[in-house]
Amino acid sequence: SSQFAIFERLNTTSTSLSPQEIRAAIYGGEFNSLLEDLNTNADWRELFGKTNPRKRDQELILRFLALHYGIAAYRPPMKEFLNDFMRRNRYLQIYPEAEIRSLFEGTMSLILEKLGSKAFKPQRAVNAALLDSLSIGIAGRLDKGSICSDLRREYEGLLNDESFRIAIYAGTAQSDNVRTRVSLAIDAFADVE
Repeated sequence: SSQFAIFERLNTTSTSLSPQEIRAAIYGGEFNSLLEDLNTNADWRELFGKTNPRKRDQELILRFLALHYGIAAYRPPMKEFLNDFMRRNRYLQIYPEAEIRSLFEGTMSLILEKLGSKAFKPQRAVNAALLDSLSIGIAGRLDKGSICSDLRREYEGLLNDESFRIAIYAGTAQSDNVRTRVSLAIDAFADVE
């Protein structure tokens, strides 16, 4: 955390580095390499869009993984939560590559197949809060086995739920909003066949 803060303070000239660019520099290792590799996944690219030169796409992969594995421990600010998760799993010592890869690739493949390339874009741009909660909800259901049914009804139900909409559009890093949207998404997909 202190290394990140120092790097961030030094980062005041020219083009400032993004938080994920700083993380990649400070917490370089096997996990960072895996994030770079997952970022090239064809299903993910279809869902996210063009590669982001400031690593915003890699940060969203990290965010999904960190919240999936650590929602119970989440405390704002999100930046520090992501820093801590990346630092702790820097060498894939907590969550191994095969597990992370299977989780990420399986989830993105199913989202693209069932909900299409606009799944994370309720308007024009990718909504990070929708991305993390939807991904966690579907990943949680995939842990129980494959999904055959169309997920459109559950997805649209979430987008029409007032509590969910508030949690994905306002104060998206606040503890209550993070937990609300993730809980609603898990509940929405828990019983699909």
